[in-house]
Amino acid sequence: MATRDEVIVAIQAGFAEAGVEGATKKDAGTALDVVLAAIGATVMAEGEGGTGLRTNLGTFRRKETNDRMGHNPQTGAPVEIKGRLAVAFKPSSAFNVLKEAKAAPKA
Repeated sequence: MATRDEVIVAIQAGFAEAGVEGATKKDAGTALDVVLAAIGATVMAEGEGGTGLRTNLGTFRRKETNDRMGHNPQTGAPVEIKGRLAVAFKPSSAFNVLKEAKAAPKA
């Protein structure tokens, strides 16, 4: 799994390959924040079970979790865990092929 800093460095390298001169790590970090905020806002604006946001990587969807019971690990006492909204991601078949090709052992 890549860290945020590794993704920022990759974005900065992508800017250089695209001919964007003088792009800094701060610029790349801002670009990452904008993309993630746009994905989150688009997906959360959809209703439950909506079409979500489709990209070449896969589909982002809004997912609602229900309230549930958990327990305090120290005391064992029951605790109610509130439901929440989350973003779920389902990779596309093209993304899975790319992932498998990268994970394949080199002969």
